[in-house]
This record gives sequence, C-alpha cells and structure tokens, in this order.
Amino acid sequence: MENISNVDFAFAPSPLGELLVAANPRGLCALYFADDRERALAAVRKLFPCAEFTERSTPLIEKALAAVTADTDADLPLHLVGTPFQVAVWLTLTEISRGQTTSYGEIARRVGRPKAVRAVGSAVGANPVSVVVPCHRVIRSDGGIGGYAGGLDRKRKLLKAEGIAI
Repeated sequence: MENISNVDFAFAPSPLGELLVAANPRGLCALYFADDRERALAAVRKLFPCAEFTERSTPLIEKALAAVTADTDADLPLHLVGTPFQVAVWLTLTEISRGQTTSYGEIARRVGRPKAVRAVGSAVGANPVSVVVPCHRVIRSDGGIGGYAGGLDRKRKLLKAEGIAI
C-alpha cells in the first residue's frame, strides 16, 4: 500500500469490455476490466486506502485508453504497487514485445527465481495494470493459454489482435 493523496479514475468502453483506468501523480496505477464497477474500484482503493478518489479523465488516462483501444503498446509512466517480487515480474512483462509470448518459467528465470514458477503465475494474475503490462503474453510452457484474470476469451482476443494464434 502506498501513501498517495489522490487517484483519478475513469470508466470507459473498449473492444474488450468496460475498463477502469486509474492514475496518480506517479503514473498509471490500475487498469482493470470493469464488468463489475464497484469491485474494480474496490481493487484500486485497496492499493491506495488513504487516497482521495476523483472520477475524471486525465491526459495519462486518455493515453492509456487510446493504446488499449488501438491495440498498441504505449510508453506510459507506471506506478506499480506490489511486493518487490511482484513488481519485478510486472516490469519483466513490459519487456515482452508485441506479437511475442513467453512462459511462466521463462519469466521466473528472468527475475532470478527459476524455481518460482507458481509464484510468477500468482504475480501475473495479480497484475494491477492489465493490457498495458501485458500479462496476456504469458502462456504455459506446453503452449496452453494458461489463465487470465480478465477471462480466457479476453486473453484470446488480445493475443489474436497481436497476430498470435493459440
């Protein structure tokens, strides 16, 4: 949990369904699928329990939405809140190029914990900035699609948009 005084957020439609996008003075801090708006907002509030939340769009939120809608990667400032291990995993995910996939085991090796494959899976599943931090690009070592917090149909659509056949 971080001591941030304000978080701006907006709900917006996307080709993948409604999104909640949140930013604070340090960067983009959340991008959740908002099938349930209250649940998505509660997840962001849990990351920043002392912050004041204001529903409004900002240039950073607009830039994040544009990237998701256009199916492109964007160089956005990120404020990732998690354990040091989780943050290491999430930053490693940002290094996976568009149109490429990698395995949970490879991510574990890249963060220096080759036996922590299950922990990597948990960290990937806890990613607070989905799509922008491309957790959908991680698949099982046997080529299976694996899981996805936003649902497997969304993961398949994201991969297909990048030209990846699974």
